[in-house]
Amino acid sequence: MKKIINLCSILIFLFFSLCLPLYNYLANKEIVVIRNIIYFICCIATFIVLANYFHKLKFNHPFVFSLIILLSWNLFYLLISYYHYNLDDSQSDMIAITYFLFALALGIQLKDLADKKYFLFVTFDVWLIICLIIYSSTNFMYFQAFYGKYNEDFSGSYQLIGDTFAFVSILLLCRLATLVHTQKESKKIPIKNNILSYEAIIFVSINLTTITSIIFLFLNSSRASFYSSLPVFFYINYCFFSRIKAKRIYMFISILIVSIIISLLLFNTSFLSYIDFSFLIYNRNLEFITTNNSTSLAGRKNVFIIGFQDIMYSPIIGNYVDRMIDRGKGSYIHNIFGMLQDFGMPAFLSYLCLIIYCMRYFLHSWKSTNYYMNMLFNSIFIFSIVELFVFRYPLGFYLIFVVFGLVLKLTSVSKHIY
Repeated sequence: MKKIINLCSILIFLFFSLCLPLYNYLANKEIVVIRNIIYFICCIATFIVLANYFHKLKFNHPFVFSLIILLSWNLFYLLISYYHYNLDDSQSDMIAITYFLFALALGIQLKDLADKKYFLFVTFDVWLIICLIIYSSTNFMYFQAFYGKYNEDFSGSYQLIGDTFAFVSILLLCRLATLVHTQKESKKIPIKNNILSYEAIIFVSINLTTITSIIFLFLNSSRASFYSSLPVFFYINYCFFSRIKAKRIYMFISILIVSIIISLLLFNTSFLSYIDFSFLIYNRNLEFITTNNSTSLAGRKNVFIIGFQDIMYSPIIGNYVDRMIDRGKGSYIHNIFGMLQDFGMPAFLSYLCLIIYCMRYFLHSWKSTNYYMNMLFNSIFIFSIVELFVFRYPLGFYLIFVVFGLVLKLTSVSKHIY
């Protein structure tokens, strides 16, 4: 049974990290059948994982109770909207609820999955594939990836691809940052004359991975993913740097790596001649800084004002149906208050209770720099909090449920972090 659970876990991980980005990148509705088959398989895999874990749940636990209230209330609300009010657009939101369950199952099994020796290589391969997806979609005149060139329905794919790439980058960096802990500090790689230590190679790998991840998140042009990932990358590097020896030497190496990369870019005349800086300032990540004007941010400001009017009009049961009928998809508040706007107090308070409960674990473990799961939990939590409180509508953001899954497992194992 354990092998089946592990297989289900890796299938769910690959669905999120590889299947969805590829589907959105190809932007071809003809392959939707393949996507649906994989989705159905993941539904079965999620059911197996959750059913295997069901008997361990403590239903009187406040975290478990809040999670059940959140999921059941939202699903009931969406079912009523779809069948009673004939809102076809709510079907995609019901699929989002299943993504929450997928992420929850992945979070529950993430520790067991991460302990597998092959998981590091799978994560790196997925990370590399998404780098290629972003690179092949990038117009280097704007330094920005454009999706949905042949199908405008996929033009917003940068959000999903950005969040997924950030998630995979976090998985990879956290594993690299804790590899030294699994080895003796003095262990040397069998290289002639022992010129390079194991620790030094890991340090260089973390630097290169961090820089590459930042570059490709910038190219992907999702502001939410890019700016939310920056404090996480800083935290991971801080955790690694705080416990290595010869800090000054490694600081010099880090500065040297960054200097070499910048020099290669600045002194590559053919590369610079290709860039039109008058277009570069309109990159989505820079637009609101360089031009002091962003149609997207202006639109979000208007939606925020209207959204709070919806909250004042119906704070208890939410305003999802009226909003969808009057203004359609995308007219929600782009932060955690979108949950209050659409689904009312029961959903919002349950969601907030879950986050506050996760905060307890974060405050207990954020200084722990030696263990992979501690660092991973904290990193995903930081990323999710920045996304939810600044950028992202909760129903369209699944990563926080990976955090909920990690905590859910803790509630049935012990009171302490991993």
